[in-house]
Amino acid sequence: MRRNLLIPRRAPRRTGPAPLSSRALLVVSQTSAAPSPDAVARAVEAAHGGPVTVMTVLLIHGSGLGVPHPGLLPTAQEREKGRTAIAAAIAAVEARSVPARGEIAVTRSQARAIARTARTVSADTVILDLPEAHGLRRLIEGDLAVQLRRRLRGDALVVPSVQ
Repeated sequence: MRRNLLIPRRAPRRTGPAPLSSRALLVVSQTSAAPSPDAVARAVEAAHGGPVTVMTVLLIHGSGLGVPHPGLLPTAQEREKGRTAIAAAIAAVEARSVPARGEIAVTRSQARAIARTARTVSADTVILDLPEAHGLRRLIEGDLAVQLRRRLRGDALVVPSVQ
């Protein structure tokens, strides 16, 4: 006799309002007080009058036995810096009369989270307004722009901001 096992479905991960369909995704650093004017100009230009999605990524710095350890999750101070960076970027984009929506992703992999968001909002262009990694850090962590180009495989143009 065969028994049917019910496997519970995983709840959807995304919460909040449905994402805006956006032609431009502006990724800002959580440590910056405001996005660079060059990055904002590129995002507004790439949006062609449509909305811009602004995001920042808060990193989980590891796990203990496969479960995120509370000491390795972003702190309240890091979350507040992320909210401040998103608010400043949204204000800069909306100052140019373009609608914007902000998003904060908490993940272990920056490239994976950015690529997922770019696909979700159907972004044609991803503008990275992040500090460029040099030397040993770039060797260990890799180049985010290269990782994104590989993950998106031509679905979106990845543009690092000129610092």
